[in-house]
Amino acid sequence: MIMGLQIDNTSCSFGASITGVDLAQDLSNDLIAELRGLWVQHKVLAFPEQRMSNADLERYSSKEYSVRNLKCTKEPVIKSLKN
Repeated sequence: MIMGLQIDNTSCSFGASITGVDLAQDLSNDLIAELRGLWVQHKVLAFPEQRMSNADLERYSSKEYSVRNLKCTKEPVIKSLKN
């Protein structure tokens, strides 16, 4: 596990909350592999308290580790959620 990465399982049968990572920064290959493994394991990942601009979201979604490289039938959509 990557140092500083905190994984908290949700109370549901799937999903986890991930802290200790700044998605607005470039991610190392090791961190990308760790997040991909967590995504496969938990199916849904939440990254609370992220401060990302629209440009950060577009950059993040265009990376090779995004859902675009999974065999999806639809183009992914990124939505900004606020509570």
